[in-house]
Amino acid sequence: MGTEIPIIETKFVPPVVKESYIRRPELMKKMRTITNYKLLIVHSGAGYGKSTAVSQFLQDENLDYCWYSITANDDGLVPFVTNILYSMKKQVPGFGGELKETLESIGQYIKEEELYKLSAVFINECMKIPHSLTIILDDYHLIDHSFLINQWMEKVVEYLPNHMHFLLSTRTKPSWSSFIQLKISRHLLEITEADLCLNDDEVEMLLTDFYDKAIPEEEIRAICKLTEGWVIAVSMIHSQFQENPDILMVDKHYSSLTELFQYLAHEVFSKQSPIVQQFLKQISILEEINGDTCVAVFDVPGSHQMLKQLSEKNALLQEMKGAAHYRLHALFKTYLERKLADENPPLYNELQLKCAYYFERKGQWEKAVHHYFKMGNMEAVASILTREAEGMIKSGHLETLGDYLRQLPEEIKDRYYSLWVYQGEFFRYRSFYEKAEKAYTSGIRQARDKQDALILSRAYGGVGSIYLDTIQPGKAQRYLLKAIESLEGEEDGFSNEKNQLYYMISENLVNSGKAVQAKIWYEKGRENGVMMEEGNLLARMLLRTGKLHEAKGLLMEKEDHEQLPQSHREKELLLSLIESFMGNGSKAKVLAQQGISQGIKTKSPFVEACGWIRMGHAVQLINKYESDLAKNCYETSLELMSQMNISRGKAEPFMGLSILYSRMGDHQKAKEYAKEALHETEKVEDSWLSSLILLSAGINDYYRGEIDESYKQIIKAGRLFDACGDGYGRMLTNLWKSAVAYKREKQIEFKEYMTAFLNEVQIGNYEFIFFRQTTFGPKDLQSIIPYLVKAHQEGIHTAYCLELLAKMGYESLASHPGYTLKVHTLGSFEIWLGDERVTEKQWQREKAKELFQYLLIHRNSIKRKEEVIEELWPEGGGADRDFKVALNTLNNVLEPNRPARGKAFFISRVQEGYKLNGLAGIEYDSDQFTNWVSQGLKEADADQSLQYLKRGMNFYKGSFLPDRKGTWWTEKERERLQHLYLRGMEKMAQLAVRKESYEDAIDSCLVIIEHDPLWEEAYRILMYCYYQKNNRPQAVKWFQRCKKLLDSELGVAPMEATQRMYEMVIGAGK
Repeated sequence: MGTEIPIIETKFVPPVVKESYIRRPELMKKMRTITNYKLLIVHSGAGYGKSTAVSQFLQDENLDYCWYSITANDDGLVPFVTNILYSMKKQVPGFGGELKETLESIGQYIKEEELYKLSAVFINECMKIPHSLTIILDDYHLIDHSFLINQWMEKVVEYLPNHMHFLLSTRTKPSWSSFIQLKISRHLLEITEADLCLNDDEVEMLLTDFYDKAIPEEEIRAICKLTEGWVIAVSMIHSQFQENPDILMVDKHYSSLTELFQYLAHEVFSKQSPIVQQFLKQISILEEINGDTCVAVFDVPGSHQMLKQLSEKNALLQEMKGAAHYRLHALFKTYLERKLADENPPLYNELQLKCAYYFERKGQWEKAVHHYFKMGNMEAVASILTREAEGMIKSGHLETLGDYLRQLPEEIKDRYYSLWVYQGEFFRYRSFYEKAEKAYTSGIRQARDKQDALILSRAYGGVGSIYLDTIQPGKAQRYLLKAIESLEGEEDGFSNEKNQLYYMISENLVNSGKAVQAKIWYEKGRENGVMMEEGNLLARMLLRTGKLHEAKGLLMEKEDHEQLPQSHREKELLLSLIESFMGNGSKAKVLAQQGISQGIKTKSPFVEACGWIRMGHAVQLINKYESDLAKNCYETSLELMSQMNISRGKAEPFMGLSILYSRMGDHQKAKEYAKEALHETEKVEDSWLSSLILLSAGINDYYRGEIDESYKQIIKAGRLFDACGDGYGRMLTNLWKSAVAYKREKQIEFKEYMTAFLNEVQIGNYEFIFFRQTTFGPKDLQSIIPYLVKAHQEGIHTAYCLELLAKMGYESLASHPGYTLKVHTLGSFEIWLGDERVTEKQWQREKAKELFQYLLIHRNSIKRKEEVIEELWPEGGGADRDFKVALNTLNNVLEPNRPARGKAFFISRVQEGYKLNGLAGIEYDSDQFTNWVSQGLKEADADQSLQYLKRGMNFYKGSFLPDRKGTWWTEKERERLQHLYLRGMEKMAQLAVRKESYEDAIDSCLVIIEHDPLWEEAYRILMYCYYQKNNRPQAVKWFQRCKKLLDSELGVAPMEATQRMYEMVIGAGK
């Protein structure tokens, strides 16, 4: 449940517009079109009359609206939406039932899915409103720094029903990524300083019509030039005109509008009576002014009447519509408050103190803190924070607490030493670990001197938490034990604090890879009372002991009620790692993205860095992403860890880079990164992560051919996994030990390891290792099949091996080569047996290569021997013998280690015909190119389509089988692929035009024309791009070239669409 949000009625009434305020028809005309837009933004600096202009518009128009004046304390999404809900209920009483329930169900730190739900519920509730309604958000700049609020607003505005409208009044325009799209779709209207400035006629009207007194034209021009139409300056001149005509004497030159304001403010103030002057100075210290406060604090009888009269007379004091509350114009308030402080410091401090006492008595301690700060009473602030800081952290007001603590001097925090602990908490939750440790250490020093066991324990626990957050078990253990020791022997007992420390020690033991001991400490805490479940400890225990499915289930069931950043323990980050371990790359990617977003929202760079690490693991498993993306993810996390100076945090990204470079074939680099990763984990005694790093190093050695070294590393990893009790790790090490034994042809060892491997797979439900790419599994899943065939032959889990082989489609398989066949046909012809490229020398016979290419093109059909001979040996004469020799050579090339007289795997004989084995693992570039580009052509979403097309184009390195040009059975496929390539390039050009990326579109069209000079759409796009770039001559040149080629090659004129494009270009220059 969220914290109850206080409602202040005066926030929901607009300022009153005085009768003397001039009507501004041009501005009102523009604002009147708001019903045509989803969003109207009125933005300018202070003093341009934004709120007044909006209020006048509402007063003049028959418009249903709700008003919300934002304050600085509304910068959380829940308070912000709650206030919007309240303002709308004033107009639509039945509005927001479901929205209110949703707000009450979420905490201060909101997950991605909760934000989307909140926006969806708001939009659905708006759909129920039967009439048009405008929502005015005044002073939006006060919360514009909130990432969550801006994200929610963008989502809401994007899907807002047409009868609903938002009007934002703000000093700074928000930085929303959707503004361009909103402008293009005509959903955004802007009112700027240029619209708000008074023109010469309006200045003259304001200064003359209301007072029926002529002003020389040259003075009007001088005033307009001097004020530049700045509303506040003209209004000040206008408000004093009758009593002080000399205010029009503007022969002095001012260097800035600020200097002009200072002069005018002085003139306005000096003409007031002494009583009014004193009253104005007094009320300037208040953010919100009402008669009751003035009477109670300033002891001024008749304050209500005086405020009413001043607001009617002076534009610098605004009354809030429908409420006896007022506010001074921000610039005038600053002027008056500074004047009071400079002229009479004792009185200034006395009034601030009286305000602080008043608000503290009323329970409004935030306002009291504001006034104590103003007078420099740090003792009083510290006293309040000692009492309120815990609640501020729990309710999510971490930034506000941090701002308060930063303003307190160290000597004050030394006296109120519990504040050092809260300072440490603030820095720790923001991942400023060095600053956090310094704050906690100050708390330790002061608490020890004062013999305060509770604060001493909390400070030691805080330092321990730093090392828990950054997974440094050795250091964490020392401080956690000191925290417990501090509470021993105390009469109070402090059972809750001790339970929490037991929990933290349990977590630390999990980080060390000592899950059994961790369980003992965890149970100790539970025996002594209810222990608050934080940091997903049980799930992490399950993860680190290999119980992946149980860990995943526990995390999925857990409600998202955590309020503060959880470092590496965030639910999404743990789930992402589990999904990568289980081979679900796409799910892992989504969860990692949520983790990154969570880190950004909660301003926790450590959480963000962990999100980037998990993103790197995920994208390695998804074929549609380039390896550079994973590399960038890991490097981003390393950069963040360096900025935070957390060396330990680099271990996992180093491991990820080691795995990545090993998969890419750069084994030396992989070895170097594994060494760096291991160095970090061994320093902090993290056995579990060390075991994973050792395993990755062993896998890398296996692929680089250093089998003995690989075996040593895997054995070391296995011992650590055993010590950690990690069944998943044991399964992986037994798999790789089986691979080593198979490679070495060690029958007894293979039987032992393969038996253990299959045992662990069945016990831990790890069957996914056979069917999906996983973080530590083989990069080629086909390599496991020979082990299963061999295990079946050796009588190891015979029934289970048969079941697995049947699921893979190899139930009757007698042997398997153990690799995927990779075929490149675009640009050049190459075949790879797993990671080993077939050389020209290995082919021996050109006809063997040609036979493979022929079967590849006709891979979906059976070709009789007679058909093949007729196509490849049309000259006859010994062709039957030549076919057999070529087929035998081809089988030897594809399966060099096939047993003598063993059945061929990749080339199947079906009755009297031959074909490529449809169940064999074959990666074919032409198929991949076709699939990606076809998907890109079908995809409606522009960004997704472009991503698919770019991925497909990476496979097109040139024409199909270029060495076989002139061979008729390759021509049809070559033409199909080239045509698909040109269609893909054409759509990429069209998408680039939609994004106004004209250079990219031009590049794509030039490629099209290079391949097919008669592709007419390419010329049209070129013409349009150069037209948009204001280069008409180039656009005309491409039309003329198109026309000439079509005439000379085909004897036809350009299509009508091309001609119309040309006419548009020519017409633009007339």
